Amino acid sequence: MSNKRFDLILMTESHGYFPMDIGLGQSSKYLNENGYLIVSGIFNKAFSEFFKGGQILDEYLELARKSHFRLETCQDITENVLPTLEYAYRIFTDYFPPLFKALSHLSGKKAALKIKVLKWIFRDEFNRMEAIKDQYLMRLNPAIFEDKLIYVRMVFRFDV
Repeated sequence: MSNKRFDLILMTESHGYFPMDIGLGQSSKYLNENGYLIVSGIFNKAFSEFFKGGQILDEYLELARKSHFRLETCQDITENVLPTLEYAYRIFTDYFPPLFKALSHLSGKKAALKIKVLKWIFRDEFNRMEAIKDQYLMRLNPAIFEDKLIYVRMVFRFDV
């Protein structure tokens, strides 16, 4: 393993893919003294039944402080990402349902029967896909996002 150290580590929407202590621990392992850690991404404002797996911003900030990362700036950029979420949400809610309905109509009665049979045979898989779709719709819904989540860009300085 390399003992190479860096002046900057950048995590752009990657912090949520591993436990906080691992991300901060690896960052401190590979950062030079007074190096920078920049984290940009989505955090939960508080514990939420909607987004159980997400990291809570206050908990992340506290663990970062305990891990010798001094917060230099924390910028809430939620407002900047909401137009993109609105666009994606509208695609899912306004365009996909009519598209699937039209495709089903064009495929004829036999295809509709085959789809019903497939949905019955693979009902567990279809139910899981429906749950995943619902999760994405919640995350993409700008009102829910703004209420439950925050998109921040933070700059930390590593103080050993």
